[in-house]
Amino acid sequence: MSGKGATSGTRVARPKPTPKPAAPRRPPPRQRKSGWGRVLRNVILTVLAVLIFGPIVAVLVYKVVPPPVTILMLERMAQGQGLDHRWVSLSQMSPALPRAAVASEDGHFCSHHGFDFDAIQKAMKHDEKKPNAIRGGSTISQQTAKNVFLWPDRSWVRKGFEAYFTVLIEVQAARLIAILPSPLKWQVVDPGAYVRRRSGRIDKAEGTVSRIGSADCIG
Repeated sequence: MSGKGATSGTRVARPKPTPKPAAPRRPPPRQRKSGWGRVLRNVILTVLAVLIFGPIVAVLVYKVVPPPVTILMLERMAQGQGLDHRWVSLSQMSPALPRAAVASEDGHFCSHHGFDFDAIQKAMKHDEKKPNAIRGGSTISQQTAKNVFLWPDRSWVRKGFEAYFTVLIEVQAARLIAILPSPLKWQVVDPGAYVRRRSGRIDKAEGTVSRIGSADCIG
């Protein structure tokens, strides 16, 4: 009996349960951007896409389709000068016309890549000395970019867009019609003394351009 009682009074040690590893703490949930933030971001991205890719699309379209209307045309129409234009391809022009345009507006048309930096520098020096008599240093490519795609203004914003369009169209610039600086101001019929003198200079320069091949890239 004594042995049985000793056995029943003995406690057997049980192994302690292994503690479960603590669950990893989840990071606090990110705060979602407000609806206005997403709208503003989408608006900014859309505007940037339009500003970057819009000009590329326009240049590709106008590569094969004549521009139906330009901002300059609409401005002239608002001034009461009407809207009358007929696009003419180079193949339908006299070869002397593009040569005369090169001689008059951009003697290095076939050698620069859209920007005549020497002419721009000379124009800047001239404008510093005579701010009331602004002298342009734009190439035919720059004038085409301004008159076909943009608006007539001297702001830096327009100049920036003009530079971008000039880079885009320079690959096709040799196929674009030269746009003279003041077609409304200078008359072909019954011209004044200035136009007659200018025409004489252009005629002489056109002969030089033809002789040295400065406009041979126009075809």
